[in-house]
Amino acid sequence: MNTSQPLRANPPSCLNMLRFPARLNAEQTAQILGFQPHHIPILIKAGLLDPLGGGPRNSVKFFAAVEIRALGRDRDWLDRATEAISRREGRPTSADHLDSGEPDGAGRPMLREGGHP
Repeated sequence: MNTSQPLRANPPSCLNMLRFPARLNAEQTAQILGFQPHHIPILIKAGLLDPLGGGPRNSVKFFAAVEIRALGRDRDWLDRATEAISRREGRPTSADHLDSGEPDGAGRPMLREGGHP
């Protein structure tokens, strides 16, 4: 091992690669699509991203680079994904709705204390 060069704390961005690997992890996928890594589970839950191989919900997710690159060029998909992130991050918690009776993110009125809208 060459000790004259310091070790890098952060690996290089996948955006600097000449060729993407066939499988991308969530962080690489977020970089390519212009989202944050914590947005990826939101996009999966919204049905806008389809990870490879299935597996348990808490497992490491990988995505096909060819699909991710295509999604990054699809303005309609990017619009839907941005809306899904905005809804998720902009939506107040259920506790905020308890006294307001305002609809939740699915358009249903939230119940006030006592079980009434």
